[in-house]
Amino acid sequence: MQIDVDYPWSDQKSIKVWVRPGWRRLVLKLVVDIDIVLRGTPAAQVHFNDVKEKMGVLRIYYRTADMRHDQEDKLETLTRRASEASASICDICGGPGMLRGDGGAWRVRCDDHEKVY
Repeated sequence: MQIDVDYPWSDQKSIKVWVRPGWRRLVLKLVVDIDIVLRGTPAAQVHFNDVKEKMGVLRIYYRTADMRHDQEDKLETLTRRASEASASICDICGGPGMLRGDGGAWRVRCDDHEKVY
């Protein structure tokens, strides 16, 4: 899936997001929160290298440029919180879930979707 990120702080018009639909809202909220942090700092740049599931939780890889230290710290906090939040959100439906393993694969799933792999 792609998410539009047509913001002054991004050199990308959209980012590829390699997650299931249940985490889409989580990623969209992260993008909006980043916009709030960087609003009024036209030189600041964020480039998303990868947004995906890894070991059952959301992973966000990015690089920054021309950003103040406090903004970098806030961006790190926002991405960490999004990753931590994904550990309790079903990646299929977005409802409450828990990290579950099955044969080496890890996914966050609700009771209704626990067997979907």
